[in-house]
Amino acid sequence: MKKLALLLAMTLPLGMMAAEYTKDMKKAMKAFQQAESVADFVQTSNMFSEIASANPDEWEAAYYETFCLVSAGFDAAEFGEKEGYLDKAEGQIESMMAKWKGNAELWTLKGMYFCARLMADFRRATSLSPKIAGCAQEALRLDATNPRAKFLKISNDIGLAEFMGRDTAPNCQEAKTVLENFDSYKVTNDWSPQWGKEQLEGIINGCK
Repeated sequence: MKKLALLLAMTLPLGMMAAEYTKDMKKAMKAFQQAESVADFVQTSNMFSEIASANPDEWEAAYYETFCLVSAGFDAAEFGEKEGYLDKAEGQIESMMAKWKGNAELWTLKGMYFCARLMADFRRATSLSPKIAGCAQEALRLDATNPRAKFLKISNDIGLAEFMGRDTAPNCQEAKTVLENFDSYKVTNDWSPQWGKEQLEGIINGCK
C-alpha cells in the first residue's frame, strides 16, 4: 500500500502538468491561428515562450515561439525591426538544435529563418541560398516525406533557377505533386506543424 501511495503521489503531478500543458497550448495555438500582424506574432511568441519555459522537454512550444519570431521577421516593415526579431529567432533555433537536432521540422524552420534573412536583404542570396538548401537536405534526410521540407527545397530551387535564368517548370510540377499528396502526411499530435499548403499554392499560382 505504501508503494502504491508513493506511485500515485509521483504520477498525479505529472498528469496535472500534462493537463496544464494541453490547456496552455490550446490557448496559444488559437492565438497563433488568428495572428495576422507583426504585433500578433510577437504577442503569440511570448505566450509560447512561457509554455516552453515551463515545459523544457516539449519541443512544440519552443518551435512555435520561434516560428512566430520568424514570421514577424518576414512581415516587419523596417529592416532594423526585421533583424531584431530574426536575431532573437537565431538564438532560439540554436538552443533547440542543441536539444532536438534530429527533428526535421526544426531543420525546416531553420531554413525558413535563413529565408527571412534573405528576404530582408537580397544581397545575402549568395551566402544564404546554400544554407537554405542544406537545411532542406537535412530535413528530407531525416523525414523524406515531410511536405514542409519539400516546400523549402522547391522554394529555394525556384529562386535559384530564376536567378540563373533556368526554366522553373520542373519545380512548379514538383510543387503540384507535393500539394496533391499533402494530406497523406500524418502528423504525430495536435501540436505538430501543419503549415505548407498555402505556401505551395502560392508557388503554383506564381508559375507561368
